[in-house]
Amino acid sequence: MTWNNVLVYNNSDKNKIIEAQSFNITEDFFIWLISRFMDGNRIIDEENSLSISRIIGFRGEGSQKQAVLSGSGNEVMNLLSSLSFLIEMEVMTEIEVRILCGSETFEIRLYSINSQLDILVENFVGEYMMLPSEEKNPRILLNAFIDIIPSIMNAYNEEVDNGNWTRNSKREFTLGLVDSVKEKLDLLYPSQNIDS
Repeated sequence: MTWNNVLVYNNSDKNKIIEAQSFNITEDFFIWLISRFMDGNRIIDEENSLSISRIIGFRGEGSQKQAVLSGSGNEVMNLLSSLSFLIEMEVMTEIEVRILCGSETFEIRLYSINSQLDILVENFVGEYMMLPSEEKNPRILLNAFIDIIPSIMNAYNEEVDNGNWTRNSKREFTLGLVDSVKEKLDLLYPSQNIDS
């Protein structure tokens, strides 16, 4: 199910209010998510036990409008594809992430075009799995839109506002990918000193 707006639950003055709030999903947000995952800083919200379990895939467009996907293969292949993606792509258009919230697993696809969200209810794992879909789907969606997505967006916005995620952070992350690829390749193919 794809949505353009996220619902925010507001309990001010003991009135139960749900209001629409749009989020600006950008390429910078996608790179922040990838960097959090690859740097091992996967906890988004400690209080709610919210963390990134996996980056399942991402898409973008290069100068020739090519679509590129990444998300399978061994560690070196993932590093190489992530690095080449970040270097070659002019625009990152979507990312799919697996999020853990306590004992529940959500898969969410986020699009930069119109800041759309797609909650993959068929991939949900958790408490509501055995319920009939007419009960399960609304619970998954409410949980995602009230708790999960706002927590992720708040974590990103806090890091930007606090200066913990800047243009330089993005550059350092990309350069770190280059170093990681070099290290992994050196382990796989150590240089041999041959005396002549």
